[in-house]
Amino acid sequence: MAKRQTRNVSLTPEFDSFISECLSSGDYANASEVVRAGLRTLRENATGSSAPRAIWPLGGGACGQLIRQADWADTSVGPASQWSPELRATVANVVNSPVAKVLMWGPDHIMFYNDAYSPIIGHRHPSAMGKPVSTELPEVWDHNRKILEAGFDGRLTSLQSVEMTLENAAGSQHFIFDLHYTPVYGFEGRV
Repeated sequence: MAKRQTRNVSLTPEFDSFISECLSSGDYANASEVVRAGLRTLRENATGSSAPRAIWPLGGGACGQLIRQADWADTSVGPASQWSPELRATVANVVNSPVAKVLMWGPDHIMFYNDAYSPIIGHRHPSAMGKPVSTELPEVWDHNRKILEAGFDGRLTSLQSVEMTLENAAGSQHFIFDLHYTPVYGFEGRV
């Protein structure tokens, strides 16, 4: 009978923090999944595997498909293959959410949104994907600009019953939103 080997492993604070971030993204159910995904990546890199990578983002409906098909190289976020893990995880979270979500990324506030959000912007979908919110939704830019500035300072914003009017192909449409803005932190702890 083979003797089972055991190991007692202590995690560095950086590794522990990384696992916590991965779990909070919602892309992993537990720490073991994070470690297994990391080991797969290490093995692929160590063996020089040319196996095709999984299609990303997985799922995400029509908006996920738009993101997969877009040529991001000519945008301020650059090619998707060079996106940070934080951007990739956040985009995957957004497109797979059943509630309307939009991510406004980087200094240009590039929009990534999901299928539930697309009816809100009406005729601007699908062309708004990957474009700055300031040019795609100019009628609400003053509102968003102030909140996004606060977000870059690490501040959360939660607003209830916010009245907004958005322009669409049929004219103006009035909405009442509950809005929640959360900064996305990088591995180094910066927004």
